[in-house]
Amino acid sequence: MTTANDLIDATLDWVLGGEDENVNVLAGNVDAADTSLTMLYDLNEIVPGTMIAVGLEVMRVVDASPTSKVVTVIRGQRGSTAASHSQNALVQVAPRFSRWSVFRALNDDLASLSGFGLFQIKTADITYNSSVMTYDLTGVTDIDQVYSLRYEVPGATKEWPLLRNQDYRLERHADTGDFPSGLSLTIYRECYSGRAVRVAYKAPFTRMTAASDDVQSVAGLPATANDLPPLGAAIRLMSGHESGRVAYDRQPDTRRAQEVPPGASLQAAAGWTRLRQQRIDDELRRLSRRYPVRR
Repeated sequence: MTTANDLIDATLDWVLGGEDENVNVLAGNVDAADTSLTMLYDLNEIVPGTMIAVGLEVMRVVDASPTSKVVTVIRGQRGSTAASHSQNALVQVAPRFSRWSVFRALNDDLASLSGFGLFQIKTADITYNSSVMTYDLTGVTDIDQVYSLRYEVPGATKEWPLLRNQDYRLERHADTGDFPSGLSLTIYRECYSGRAVRVAYKAPFTRMTAASDDVQSVAGLPATANDLPPLGAAIRLMSGHESGRVAYDRQPDTRRAQEVPPGASLQAAAGWTRLRQQRIDDELRRLSRRYPVRR
């Protein structure tokens, strides 16, 4: 099983290049309302104004006691949500990229991959009624395109014949008074009353909501494409990282321009972009073989 946490780790490998960041560890359990956190190790770089991150939550330190190793924080910063954390949970200290920011970039890249034409296949069943021609697609909210319609045949043969494209029509803006989902499916061919008609459709990938989410079962991403979201997230994060260097109202980057010239982050991201496009093309070809165009 590949989880969102695995993709976060893969993304951090891309953007950090093996660099170690300063971390600490929670000395005890923390609930979502706690504003005082006790660290297991010396605070060192944890001072007022420091951003720390635990799991998918970012916090701002407003007070720190090196003697007691207790820090006072403002919870749920930078769009993250305050959550409970367990004893011995890892604390990122002033991270370049928090796990929350990586998680958000991963979800954004899933949406981007859907825009490139990658998809997951979902199914929905409707019960055919010989006196009804048009049906509401109840519970379907994310259909991009109908891939196939098959109808169930009575008996022990377990046949599901395929309807041709001209045998049905999808309406995306149906009257919600008659079709609450806003999606209606008209079937022109006679099927078997009381039996299922199975709609297979292309859908965008689903956003993940927790670090423990299974990428395949929750997001719908095929396992062959597990490398794509970390690569896309790394491009997003590195592209934004350059903005800190060109800000005129802050101390410039301490690295010499000769060592790391302006635009170096963008140059790295540009190479990754070419690799990502190549991998997207690979996945598009794989999907076209697995799901050929229906006539």
